[in-house]
Amino acid sequence: MKWLAKTKRWGYTMSKAVLDACVLYPAQLRNFLLRLAEVNLIDPFWSDEIQDEWTRNLLKNCPNVKQEKLERTHRKMNSRFPNSLVRGYETLIPTLQLPDPKDWHVLAAAVHVEEARGGHVPADYRLPPVIAIILHHGESQFTGKTELSELFVQLPEIEKYLPKLQAVLFDLSAITDEDVPEDPEVPELKLVLMALKIVFRKDANTTIKAIIEELESASADPLLLDAVRMVWYYFATSAKHMEHDYNVLYETINNIVEVESMSTMIERAKAETVVEERAKMVLKALRRKFKTVPVEIEEAVLAMSDPVALESLLEQAIDSETLDEFATALE
Repeated sequence: MKWLAKTKRWGYTMSKAVLDACVLYPAQLRNFLLRLAEVNLIDPFWSDEIQDEWTRNLLKNCPNVKQEKLERTHRKMNSRFPNSLVRGYETLIPTLQLPDPKDWHVLAAAVHVEEARGGHVPADYRLPPVIAIILHHGESQFTGKTELSELFVQLPEIEKYLPKLQAVLFDLSAITDEDVPEDPEVPELKLVLMALKIVFRKDANTTIKAIIEELESASADPLLLDAVRMVWYYFATSAKHMEHDYNVLYETINNIVEVESMSTMIERAKAETVVEERAKMVLKALRRKFKTVPVEIEEAVLAMSDPVALESLLEQAIDSETLDEFATALE
């Protein structure tokens, strides 16, 4: 576990990933992957051709989405990740082959990225093995399965094809607080593991408070700041479920890194819930009246963030005689 934390801190585990149009098209998946890139879990790449492909298809399928908005998204992606735009791969396309010729440019971009850093992609290249790790932090010790083949759906005759691999189990509930791994070179390691271990306990807030206070001397470390922020949101979002009051942590954490207070987080969550519920009511009214709702209208409604506008849109959904009339009001 120490080794894994160190390799992340030193940047050895970040994987290069060419993001194809199919994963950039859905907004939620695109945002998720870019968030992984922001925290250095992946090193993302794309080409102008990939950007044009997902943008063109989204504009075609969702007329309510504005091209100017997607162009701003392109600029933000290129600005936030200035080394991610791949160029100069075109000469590789004729040398490669995949079942679908439309995918050749994506493979060419990936090969170019690898060769640009001095690497070489042999013809018989295979993906490296993946080591599965189960990090358990329940109130009681882990009793689940660690044989990966047992986690697959059991179908007739499939057993002989299943991998015989054992996951590495790291059971936090089976070790004492004193035995939780700690390493001065990776100060955030103990913080994160202890947060997972004690979130179920009554002394969670005071115990984690003491650990964070010990880390204040290293509070200029960006990775540590990210870890402290992550722990705060983890505790705050679990507060109601665990019946804990974590406000005792707020002042201590805010001395290290600026975070939202719990009351602010709760109010924001309530506002987001209101928006989500009103969007669902609009779509429910449309389906009840017109049976089916085009995907572009559904996505446009779900993308709205103004609860007042959604309330007005609900009335429009009830009053509209046709979907075209509703779509016009939506614009």
